Amino acid sequence: YHDLVSFHLPEVVGGQRWTRLIDTNQIDDMEEPTFEFGSSYDVTGRSVLLFELVMDPDYATARMELAMSEPG
Repeated sequence: YHDLVSFHLPEVVGGQRWTRLIDTNQIDDMEEPTFEFGSSYDVTGRSVLLFELVMDPDYATARMELAMSEPG
């Protein structure tokens, strides 16, 4: 899209927050800021963003243990 769009970062079960990895409008920004669920992020026109979900360690461990205990 050619104009500014405000995007709300969704809540995800088992997650804690989001980390911004890439924003093509901020090429020189080497930081990886974090954002709470429900935070608003302004996406500039014709840009690409990549966010990574930061998982709750207890939830991730429980999921792994469950997967390991399932037959097959």
